[in-house]
Amino acid sequence: MAASSGRTTLSASRFGNRARGVIVGTACGDALGWPQEQRGGLLGGQRARDQRQPEPVFRSWTRTAGHYRSRYRDVVDAGAYSDDTQLMLATARACLHGSHWAAQLVEVELPTWPIYQRGGGGAVLRAAASWARGVAPWRVPPRSNGTRSLRTYRDAGANGVAMRIAPHAICASGPRDLTGRVIRDGVTTHGHPRALVGALVYAHVLAYLLRTESVLGCGEILGVAERSLVEATRAAELLPEDWGTPEQVDEFIATWSATCGEMYQLLTVVDAALRGGSASAPEDTLRELGCCDSDSNGSGTITAAGAIFVAAHFADEPLSGLVAAAFLRKADTDTLASMAGGLLGAMHGYEWLGSLGTSVQDASYLVSVAADLSSGPGVPVQPPDRRPSGQRRAAVDGLASSKCGDTGVFPDGRTFRVTGINRLDEQRQRVRLCLDEGQSVMLDTPIAPEREVRLHHDSAELCRDRSGGRLIETVLPTSDLGRCADFYGRLLGAELMVGADTVTVVPGMAIRQSRGGLEPAGGIEITLAVPEPEAALRRVGADIVRVESGIFTVTDPDGRTLTLRADDSG
Repeated sequence: MAASSGRTTLSASRFGNRARGVIVGTACGDALGWPQEQRGGLLGGQRARDQRQPEPVFRSWTRTAGHYRSRYRDVVDAGAYSDDTQLMLATARACLHGSHWAAQLVEVELPTWPIYQRGGGGAVLRAAASWARGVAPWRVPPRSNGTRSLRTYRDAGANGVAMRIAPHAICASGPRDLTGRVIRDGVTTHGHPRALVGALVYAHVLAYLLRTESVLGCGEILGVAERSLVEATRAAELLPEDWGTPEQVDEFIATWSATCGEMYQLLTVVDAALRGGSASAPEDTLRELGCCDSDSNGSGTITAAGAIFVAAHFADEPLSGLVAAAFLRKADTDTLASMAGGLLGAMHGYEWLGSLGTSVQDASYLVSVAADLSSGPGVPVQPPDRRPSGQRRAAVDGLASSKCGDTGVFPDGRTFRVTGINRLDEQRQRVRLCLDEGQSVMLDTPIAPEREVRLHHDSAELCRDRSGGRLIETVLPTSDLGRCADFYGRLLGAELMVGADTVTVVPGMAIRQSRGGLEPAGGIEITLAVPEPEAALRRVGADIVRVESGIFTVTDPDGRTLTLRADDSG
């Protein structure tokens, strides 16, 4: 019998606080562990990871992104989360559609996710692409690569299910419902029992912690986890009717039984380590579980066991547990830390996260999602009526020529506003969107040539795009108005008058002090015409980078690209 997930021992307010701890704790662990993850692409590799001090502090970092033929440097903001949290939120939005959650997941959420994914795993990306075509990944048509794709799906046993499954633990009506949700959700992307068993154990432990006053003790966690391991025939009954041939289902049943044995062995390691108390270092136990083995650390079963151990071992010091998981050397740190963060949040609620909980990406949106999940069913929700597969390419192409402030409809039906455009290299730009519920997403698009904007401080018609449209005024945010005014003043050789919160740099271009954290400046490339560009650069002490004769580039104090050209007006 699975562990109880009924709401019996906590008040609604305490349950809501713990649900918030699960959702925000998951995102914080993801954001803290992503830079340390071996496959995260951190510039400098393992040496750079080893140089970071393990502490509960978000830092910005740079990763190598793109395909092997088109690599570029991706600057990741402090507190930004990866695919783990993106998929957890996609699952949460599906759960908020009540009985239609499964349709929402495969018809809307999964097909849309690849547009904005960051660090997504191969199994989920392949499955999402299949759902975008309207084909379940276990029904890949027999094409040249169909057999290979189908085999890849059935062999997928990684932690991509476990890392997104937390919302089901919050809103499931009971243990039987939770088991059905996990398996129905899991098979949409992963066909191997290793992914499903790991997710099932994690979800039931999470549901148990959410609804009891218990703090994990020796033996208790093992009992809860063991009871979540359903019989193989019961798991097979939950598969979609067309999931496989009788032979494939028989293979699934045999593999399920073997995987449950594997999970049980991992849990006995956890139990023995907890009984040993402080006799052994937690890192030793995590290595014994396989969390530091590059060949197996992404397994669904291993990651679930590792996260459960971290939560139990550090039950009295949750922040230390989050750091231990996020900085475990050579581990799948973003997923390990995100799952451990979810369990610790289920035990302790939200407050222990401190500044991490308020500075993680989309903090307010995460809190609102948790509140919606924990409040129970609301008004009946209609089945999804939006299939985004045919709109994805158009969405990316349309954003290539967008500008800050533009609004539109995202392929999943949410409305968006463009909040920033940053140039990544000569061919691509990053468009930042804020969706109507508060989630922020980023899409990398080709640069549309007509999007360059020039600002000339000696011109009466200062702001024009290449199509001739006049931009009356450009106001850019700054984190430090005085520093920015001093920079532009020395650059132009003029004393700029600083107002209460704004300084005019040149007619048509102003800098304004940001009140709520610096937002990206957008897709504006600033070009200033000055009499002696090289001398102007020396005045501000900038490195001189010559683009071509008479043209130089530099960045201003807020990181915006600034091009200086010689003033040839006479």
